Amino acid sequence: SLLRERWAWDMLPFISRAAFPPSLQVSRLLFCRASARRTASKNADTRRHESLRPSNAAGGGSQTWYLAGGAAALALLGGFAMSRNSLTAKEDPKKQQPQMVAPLNAAADTKAKIVLDAAWAVVQGAQFPSLCTLDKKGAPSCRAMQPHFPDPTFSTIALATNPRSSKVKEVLKDPRCGLMFMDANGPAYVYISGRITVHPSLEERRRRWVDSWALFYPDGPDKGFVPLEFTADRIQVVSVGHGVPGSVVPETSAWTPPTLERGFDGRWALVEPE
Repeated sequence: SLLRERWAWDMLPFISRAAFPPSLQVSRLLFCRASARRTASKNADTRRHESLRPSNAAGGGSQTWYLAGGAAALALLGGFAMSRNSLTAKEDPKKQQPQMVAPLNAAADTKAKIVLDAAWAVVQGAQFPSLCTLDKKGAPSCRAMQPHFPDPTFSTIALATNPRSSKVKEVLKDPRCGLMFMDANGPAYVYISGRITVHPSLEERRRRWVDSWALFYPDGPDKGFVPLEFTADRIQVVSVGHGVPGSVVPETSAWTPPTLERGFDGRWALVEPE
């Protein structure tokens, strides 16, 4: 194109004199010069844009440029969607967690299994249950705790406290105790009775340590901390939402919640109301 423009510019005087009368030669000359300037400017802009595009040995530089831009846009949209999903998960973590249930062999029969699963669901919705022990006068002594459940069978419940607390002295004297869970959204509650064992050795403190306890014990398991092992032997459950009403004898006015007791084989079984 540059050669054609150069040739037209060199031949302009001869073409103008031959094809146009003298009165129009000046106007023709000005028009051709303006057209040549516009063409040269357009070619310069085209070369400048081409230099900004990435080179491609196969001649597809412009296609590479647009494909790269499209990929970047898709990656940006994908990252936005992932961050939005992660924010949603943080806002409602319970929806992301699978609902665990006790294995079939944890209960003696189907009815006991229903009550056991209801108890597990209620304790998951409760926060900071009350641990009740017996003080030196034999009166109930209750305080809020943060328990840790290894599994839905309630085989053991892990607790933690300061070795100088009154509850340690109380359970060393009388290990009988109870845990009361209340889920206000139910409404529902679970009461678990059993015994507590204190594990003061450094090896047991480190083995039984739970990371969530660091909020209350910033020095970790080596200082100011002692684990308590709660062994459950009886569970009472009331949760209408889980099909476990407050009375197992509807024809009477007695409020007798369904009660599970652990047998010698380790399985939970329903007991007759007292």
